[in-house]
Amino acid sequence: MVCVAALVAGAGALLLQAMDEADRYSLAASQAKEIEREHFEGFFECALPGSRSSQRSAQQIRVAFQQLGNNLGKSYASTLRRCEPQLRALATTVEALPVPTAAQPQYAKLVTATTELSAANASYLQYLSDANADYDYVAALPLHKALGAASVGYIDAQRNLMQALE
Repeated sequence: MVCVAALVAGAGALLLQAMDEADRYSLAASQAKEIEREHFEGFFECALPGSRSSQRSAQQIRVAFQQLGNNLGKSYASTLRRCEPQLRALATTVEALPVPTAAQPQYAKLVTATTELSAANASYLQYLSDANADYDYVAALPLHKALGAASVGYIDAQRNLMQALE
């Protein structure tokens, strides 16, 4: 899936060279929406079943991760491992997104937000995968907060990029 997404993004970059300015913005906006729908929302549908992350605040996302973590304990790691391909595909496709020069500052923030989300997820997964320690609500709380903040950071960066592409 990641290879297909990279190929599509690469083909988009070639197509971008042959387009006029308005078409470049339109293509970038369309691809950014598709990336968000398929990979960002896909990750959250996997990690937090029944949720739409783009309609939640940092606190709501934190609470959702917290509830699942508290209910499932360390076994929640298996769920997050199943969701990792979506997050990897998100990072790959965001990095390959062909964005017009004028929207590069907003795009750079989206790349950073994607990296921060991946890092927050990796930290939480590392904590959950530590077989030498039982699940501890207090120890997990900063990890839940980081996931909530990183998720909203991505949502905000995506919104700002879309505004720049309009």
